[in-house]
Amino acid sequence: MTSPGPSRWRALARRVGAITYPRSNRKQLDMTPGLRELIALSLLAGLGCGLALVQGDLLFVAVFGGAIAMMTIEAIRRFP
Repeated sequence: MTSPGPSRWRALARRVGAITYPRSNRKQLDMTPGLRELIALSLLAGLGCGLALVQGDLLFVAVFGGAIAMMTIEAIRRFP
């Protein structure tokens, strides 16, 4: 049994790469600034929620938890 030539390997690699990482999806992998902002705000709200939980202030835990939920829903709605 003979091994395929170098050009055959390149064609196979190109075909496999096209299946797993198509050129049309490359631009979709870039994160938009709006999504970055929502992620940053969600992390900041998570930090505030954690600090309020440590202090035992359940009102602020509820406020920050609501903010996290709103930002998560908004991110899902805007960026499917």
